[in-house]
Amino acid sequence: MPLTLEDLHRAQKLNPSAIVRLVRENYPPVYRLAHGLTGEERAAREVLRFVLDRGLRAMANWRDEGAPSRWFQHHTILAARRIGRRIGNPVQDLLVLHASASEPGYVAFIKALRSLPQQQREAFLLHHAEHLQMRQVAVAMDCSTDAAGAHLNAAVDAMKTVTAEDFPRFSRQLADTYQSFTPREEAVVPAIAPKVARYVWPRKIWRVVSPLLGLATLAAAAWGTWKLYHLIDY
Repeated sequence: MPLTLEDLHRAQKLNPSAIVRLVRENYPPVYRLAHGLTGEERAAREVLRFVLDRGLRAMANWRDEGAPSRWFQHHTILAARRIGRRIGNPVQDLLVLHASASEPGYVAFIKALRSLPQQQREAFLLHHAEHLQMRQVAVAMDCSTDAAGAHLNAAVDAMKTVTAEDFPRFSRQLADTYQSFTPREEAVVPAIAPKVARYVWPRKIWRVVSPLLGLATLAAAAWGTWKLYHLIDY
């Protein structure tokens, strides 16, 4: 079932199962984007760790049930931008390593993809691999729909000059490879539950302790005032 506003509110109240569900819903696309955008395993892990940690802290500011998805997509892109490209040899790119076949033409296709300007590469992967509609692509990239469309069209034109009539076939192969990054469902909760626990329990404890500390502070202030009053009176 899709995430509801009630689910979001429960997560914002630090309900562990609600937070796990919220993150579980968004973990697969973040995982795919991290691996597809960076093309390198270590960089993808860095993006994933950064986005999940930041996402838990940003959760309190989300106001509608669509906000988590928008936030996670956009900040995965921002994190991948900060890390930048590390792939030199296209044969070592994850989109090649995990492909069902790595014929020279497909390797050249991926090399051309990595050589595109950053926003063109993002638009191509978001639309042709993650299968987002153009409005969703624009939101994820934080630009207008027209700008996102222009980036995508420029990317397609550039890629077609490299692959010509093989463009549709290699695009499908790229999309299939990208989708293969989707983590197994049974592996998602074990990957995110420890992060959720480390986020939730210190805050739950603080919610209990902070009023007690406030009362203790008030009691100490009252006692100090009482002592001062008697000293002055004396």
